[in-house]
Amino acid sequence: MMGGYIFFQVLNTVIGVLQTGQGVLTISPQGGFDGKNLNFYGLYIYNQTQGIYGFNLGYASALSYLLFVVIGLLSIAMFQRNKKIYYEEDGGL
Repeated sequence: MMGGYIFFQVLNTVIGVLQTGQGVLTISPQGGFDGKNLNFYGLYIYNQTQGIYGFNLGYASALSYLLFVVIGLLSIAMFQRNKKIYYEEDGGL
């Protein structure tokens, strides 16, 4: 019974990790840009729109679409992998 719940949590965690940015933005003294040490993909998209790299809104949009496609492909792969896993439903305790 917990198989679907675990799958849902893993899928949401993978998507959340790919979109990391706000936590780094909060703890970093330079607004999330500390050379190249803290530059996660989601934060890189944010920085493209906020003037650190310039106001590259088109490039940031293209990066966002790429992130959307990567998340979609990973989700499809996880759903197909989930079909091959057998979850035994125990009627006992």
